[in-house]
Amino acid sequence: MTAAEGTGPSAGQPWRRWLRRTGLVAAAALILGYLAICALMYAVQRSMLFIPDVRDVAGDVDRLPGAEAITLATSDGETIKAWWKAPREPGLPVYLYLHGNGANLSRRAGRFQRMTDDGSGLLAVSWRGYGGSSGQPSEVGLRRDAEAAHDWLAGRVEPHRLVLFGESLGTGVAIGLAASGKGALLVLDSPYASIVDLGRLRFPFLPVALLSRDPFRSIDLAPSVHIPVIAQHCTQDWVIPLSESLRLLAAFPAKPSVTVIEGRCHVPDIGRALLPKMRAAMAGNQP
Repeated sequence: MTAAEGTGPSAGQPWRRWLRRTGLVAAAALILGYLAICALMYAVQRSMLFIPDVRDVAGDVDRLPGAEAITLATSDGETIKAWWKAPREPGLPVYLYLHGNGANLSRRAGRFQRMTDDGSGLLAVSWRGYGGSSGQPSEVGLRRDAEAAHDWLAGRVEPHRLVLFGESLGTGVAIGLAASGKGALLVLDSPYASIVDLGRLRFPFLPVALLSRDPFRSIDLAPSVHIPVIAQHCTQDWVIPLSESLRLLAAFPAKPSVTVIEGRCHVPDIGRALLPKMRAAMAGNQP
């Protein structure tokens, strides 16, 4: 073979074909790997969003003096546990408390005591899959749980006395009730614009909107809320950034009363500003 034969235009073809095949295989592997990550995130997302303590809260109701454990039936056949503390006298406010994504009602007993120590009433719902309630949590399910609780209260509490209180994940459910015309006051502790947006912040490389099974788009419901809104949020909230909360609060038709608490915290103490604001608002809301 002459030198010319070894340097012709076809001499590098095998290497080019090998590189092309290698590149295609690598690209296919990357695509399949990415799709596998998407599939995994779709499958496990609810275990990341909902972190229940399944111990039955009925046995701990004595942690809230004067309360009793009750059972609610939802429209889709689930059995929901709740704590009910009746108001000390007619005319006092009643809170419908919708908790966050972790633990159960027992962890919030001290907060409930402070909310009701002036004689106000309280119905605290244990989400499906939490604290002795049947079923598995989902956005649709939590909204049905809240509707069942509201329906139970409707026969006992006049609308002008009802305070919708949402904590963290529960703020999205509380906003949904308020957007449908329920309640006299909406209280939001550490709210968010949407779970989809929080997911984008944590997983910017994933198509979160396409994968999300429980988007909780609070910001889309906020414009339909026409009752007063009170909120609090920490400046260094490691779960829900303050910026996401402020973006939501700007979407309400009337400007909410917002307390921004300095420091690193999530679901902070309610006594510093939130509780006095709630009581003042309801004191001026009597017919």
